[in-house]
Amino acid sequence: MAKKRIDRDKIIQAFLTCAFEKSAGAVSLADIASLLGVNKASLYNHFSSRDAICEAAIDFCAEYMSGVRFIPESADSLAQLSFSDALAKIVKQYFRSYEIEPLFQMYAFIHSSKFFSSEAFRAAERETQKIADDTASFIARFAAEEKLELSKNGCRLKELFGTSAKSGKQPAGVPDAENAGYANDADDIGNANEAYTLQTAASDTFKERTLFFARELSAELGAYIVEKKEMLRRNPESGAGSLFALPPDDSALAKIIARAEAYWTR
Repeated sequence: MAKKRIDRDKIIQAFLTCAFEKSAGAVSLADIASLLGVNKASLYNHFSSRDAICEAAIDFCAEYMSGVRFIPESADSLAQLSFSDALAKIVKQYFRSYEIEPLFQMYAFIHSSKFFSSEAFRAAERETQKIADDTASFIARFAAEEKLELSKNGCRLKELFGTSAKSGKQPAGVPDAENAGYANDADDIGNANEAYTLQTAASDTFKERTLFFARELSAELGAYIVEKKEMLRRNPESGAGSLFALPPDDSALAKIIARAEAYWTR
């Protein structure tokens, strides 16, 4: 019988599969070896211990997840849509990407391990910050195009974004960019400083709101994956070794999208 060939990546992927089923802390070397169809001793050719596999899995997941975009490279096409339709498309595509193996195992592992590992915590925070940064660009673009009703979101976005891309009007309290650099008296300087402080405060508020939004969306994704895991547990995958997708749940996604839209429009 031919000896099975394994490498570090295969061992890590087997560890993640086991961890998704029974939690990372409960995974043993015997579990990993059994899934791979090899002797437990052969794992020591690649890793010194189970903890070493766990640590390598964190780095592996962090690198892999860093390549998952919240907003795709083709974001320019979103500008042709309404704010509601564009946001729905972004959220649905992002959630769908985490329904596919191995991303849902990675998400579950990183977010359960972040309470015990600083590296896992940093990986989870980078993922959250990526959502926040992409969201900030997305909101700024739609606000500038006046496709997002600024008066409803309580974020003082008019002070933040300045001149409207469509109307060209300067918000009240923000000095004209051409004249702001030629303040010749104390009143002009005072007004410019006040406007700068206002814009800085708006910027800080906006960053806080996008980060809070990102954390809320990440929590929604976690709950979504938990529900999908229960579906998977009740309907185990039949094709041994093949990739599979978690069952889609359009009704759950629709509710998540509605809450995401309400965050920015109400």
